[in-house]
Amino acid sequence: MNSRQSKWTLFLLLNLACFFASNLSFAQTGSLDVNFGIAGIVKTDIDNGNDYGFSIAQQSDGKIIVAGIARVDTTNNNFGLMRYNINGSLDSTFGINGIVTTDIQPNADDAAQSVCIQNDGKIIVAGRSAASSSPYDIALARYTIDGNLDSTFDIDGIVTTDIAGYNDFGSSVKMKSDGKIVVVAYTFDGTNTGLAVLRYNSNGSLDTTFDTDGIAITYTGNIYLDGQSVGIQSDGKIVAVATTILAGNNYDYLVVRYNTNGTLDTSFDGDGIVTTDVCYKDYAYSVAIQTDGKIVVAGSSTDTITSISGRCFSLVRYNSNGSLDTTFDGDGKVFTKITNLADKAYSVAIQSNGKIIAVGNSADGVSDFKIAMVCYNTDGSLDNSFGNGGMVTTNIASEHEYGESVLIQHDGKIIITGFIRDGATFDIFVARYLGEAPLFIQNNYSVPSITLYPNPCSTKIMLQSEIMVKDAVATVYNMFGQKVKQIKNISGSSCLIYLDDLASGFYLFYLTMNDIVLAKEKIIISANE
Repeated sequence: MNSRQSKWTLFLLLNLACFFASNLSFAQTGSLDVNFGIAGIVKTDIDNGNDYGFSIAQQSDGKIIVAGIARVDTTNNNFGLMRYNINGSLDSTFGINGIVTTDIQPNADDAAQSVCIQNDGKIIVAGRSAASSSPYDIALARYTIDGNLDSTFDIDGIVTTDIAGYNDFGSSVKMKSDGKIVVVAYTFDGTNTGLAVLRYNSNGSLDTTFDTDGIAITYTGNIYLDGQSVGIQSDGKIVAVATTILAGNNYDYLVVRYNTNGTLDTSFDGDGIVTTDVCYKDYAYSVAIQTDGKIVVAGSSTDTITSISGRCFSLVRYNSNGSLDTTFDGDGKVFTKITNLADKAYSVAIQSNGKIIAVGNSADGVSDFKIAMVCYNTDGSLDNSFGNGGMVTTNIASEHEYGESVLIQHDGKIIITGFIRDGATFDIFVARYLGEAPLFIQNNYSVPSITLYPNPCSTKIMLQSEIMVKDAVATVYNMFGQKVKQIKNISGSSCLIYLDDLASGFYLFYLTMNDIVLAKEKIIISANE
């Protein structure tokens, strides 16, 4: 072996050791990501008032959108929208120094509850708005990618919907693949409370092909205001969840599935409606749909039967026909007690490996609320490789801390937003945690064969696909999980990717298209010749 070969062998061995050491750091899932903000946490005070983060979304370029409430003066709450760079800093190209506030109606009480991002990058926010002494209306706003209201959305970028002249609250919003917008809301007609699903066209008008007027309302008992969430299946059917109050003041999970035309789906438990007595006083807050079509609902329950006291995280998994999935902890139901007082799961997400992340808050005292996160295996058991026996609690401020929304990034990292009591007022927080690197994800098509060669390479590598890809994105991460290069708009069956701006070493290469991971490969960049 000559001197050059010996140096190359030593280089490979050293980098291989570093790479495996790096993978060990990846394995510490549930730890705060030190490359984000300050030790994994970012706090945002919009205007020295009470600010609340309720929903989180991620753009295709990795930037993070948070929606919630901005208290901009002493009397009014406005829609609050923030955009953060990948490292957690506010994005100065968005609004004013990364922040946008919107007064939906003059002198109104406005609250943004949910956010999603269209395929063209525009941002949809849903919530509620009430002018002085008036009932609340469902409120939507659409923004351009730079944070301006989009004038192609109902002329001024804002749509309000009054269903029956009383209070209507928009709780959750999702985009359909055809660009139509689905909102789940609470509505009251003066006598009954109902679960409302509204579908809007891309221009902001109600879609009259959906239940003839764009609004489908389901009445069953009483629907609890804060417990509403929406998911859209791959076949376009809509799953909405809420909390129903039945006789005897018993609170149960409510899951309703609608056909694409707004009618109740009778293939779902016979009438489209499932109520589940999880334990006692059960509140459903969030829904996620697995790639196999099973439905996961997260919330909180009070157990007065067993030794569990106070509230606990409760999760229920349903088969696609609405029946309880008995492969999930034996009966389809899982309870998790984090402390001894009040544990509530407000948001749920599914990792690419099928594991389930639930996020909310936990309290071990009257005022000591902490951010809480729990990771479950696919069978409902706690994932002991995550945090402390499957659980993570984070204490940012001295007292109140609430985790409201969770998102799994494309690289598997976990982002949480919510609000904390930091001094005299509430502020928005965003925290990022290490998660498991994603595996191949199958959607409505098989994952194609992707080849990268030569590997090792020096200044460039060829990407070869067995299918024609369109607008795919190639992303390269270093050994510390940091994104170091990204190439967008990859189309065709082959592409030459230049790597001459990267140092020698080991990297992880991802190819994604429409948020689907088509390839995940380890690549080696040798010394440039």
